[in-house]
Amino acid sequence: LALLGHTFQVRALNQLGEPDLTPATYSWTIAANPETAISTNPAATTFDTSLNVAFSSTYPGATFQCQLDSAAWATCTSPKALTGLTAGAHTYRVRAVNQANEPDETPSSISWTVAVADTTIGTKPAAAITARTASFSFTSNAPGATFECKLDAGAWAACVSPRNLSDLSIASHTFQVRASKNGLTDATPASYTFAVNPPSTSLGTTKPDAVSTNTKPSFSFTSDTTGSTFECKLDTGAWAACSSPKNYTTAIALGSHTFQVRATALGATDPTPASYTWTIAAPDSTLTSKPLASDTDRTPTFVFTANISTAKFECKLDTGSWAACTSPKAYTTNLALGSHTFSVRANDGGLTETTPTTYTWTIGCPVYPAVNVSTEAVTIAPGLTAQVNVQFAKPVYGDATGMKYSLLLNGGAGTTAQKTAFAAVVKSIDVNAGTVTSLTSAGGWAGVFKPAAGTTGKDVTVTVTFKKATGTAGTKTVTVHINPTCS
Repeated sequence: LALLGHTFQVRALNQLGEPDLTPATYSWTIAANPETAISTNPAATTFDTSLNVAFSSTYPGATFQCQLDSAAWATCTSPKALTGLTAGAHTYRVRAVNQANEPDETPSSISWTVAVADTTIGTKPAAAITARTASFSFTSNAPGATFECKLDAGAWAACVSPRNLSDLSIASHTFQVRASKNGLTDATPASYTFAVNPPSTSLGTTKPDAVSTNTKPSFSFTSDTTGSTFECKLDTGAWAACSSPKNYTTAIALGSHTFQVRATALGATDPTPASYTWTIAAPDSTLTSKPLASDTDRTPTFVFTANISTAKFECKLDTGSWAACTSPKAYTTNLALGSHTFSVRANDGGLTETTPTTYTWTIGCPVYPAVNVSTEAVTIAPGLTAQVNVQFAKPVYGDATGMKYSLLLNGGAGTTAQKTAFAAVVKSIDVNAGTVTSLTSAGGWAGVFKPAAGTTGKDVTVTVTFKKATGTAGTKTVTVHINPTCS
């Protein structure tokens, strides 16, 4: 049968073939599956909490049922106004119903998300400020959103961007802002924490050295807060108003001192003043290089320094006058033999060292230690060993007549015959100039060392030549110091 309305009739016939003039009748309709279409197409994400949904069916006379999310199906008409939608994802379904009360087996649906406005802070103060004011700008991704702001534990209050804060206390602060749109409010407000600090004070480059002779010093200082005023304090004195640079015009006593300065701005004072400790000291000199206590150098050099890097010096020799000098101080003219005293004093900043550094020494003849030369072992008899020592008991010097010196035998215990045999081992002793004398059996030996007249101070070499019984020779040497000026 066609998908239309139909009527079925039935009548009875009697024996004469006459039909029932009022047949029994039944009418019905064969209905199609009703198709449904939604014509409203919302954005995938929207900040709107209401929506008008339009829908239709190709089935004539169809009625409709609607469903929002997981709610029950309910009769509805087009357009259907949805209001008070909550934040989150939503699905709306519509199905047409035919005359047989049969719903569309494939309902039409739309899905979308109702978003909550998000808040973003733009401009903001630094994490630490000294100003008592701050400004914040903020935006939302929801066009036309409104805002509420809150500082610390205060209440939320309507606000607009930029939000300017004033009279902030010296403390840590947290600013929050949240956006609202269509009754939905940002559940995670934008937040920023910052600190309002008291002014900070810094010393500048103008200040005395750690150790200084300046009794009238100056100090420069600054603050990180524009418009700050300052107070200064010296040692245990009272705080007093000051400005940079702070110049002390009255001399400060020698010793250790501490200068402090603190800034004040917007009613707050730096709780940690800038501080500098230094010492005002008289200049003090120190000798770092000088001749030996007994020295032959007649043109000595002295090296000295002072506890003040800018100090100048005066020097004096013996009873002479003080005269300006620099380190090193070298004497280029031969000083007389004998005792001398060198003095040096430092001065700086109008202060002169009250106890000069002095050094007393003697220019004279050198005292040479005894010089020993030991030969290799010489075997003079089975099981016996002899040694030859050359020993100068006093400084060696030369003049026109020469001088005496000795070569001493130290052969240990032994007979005269052994010493004689030992003496035979020695071939000769050459001393640069002079005579050669053989060693006697008694061990005594004397010779003359006679440098040429006018010989200047120098070192010469004494060569000791040993000749063994086998005829092989060996040598040992010793340096002899010649100083014509000494006796």
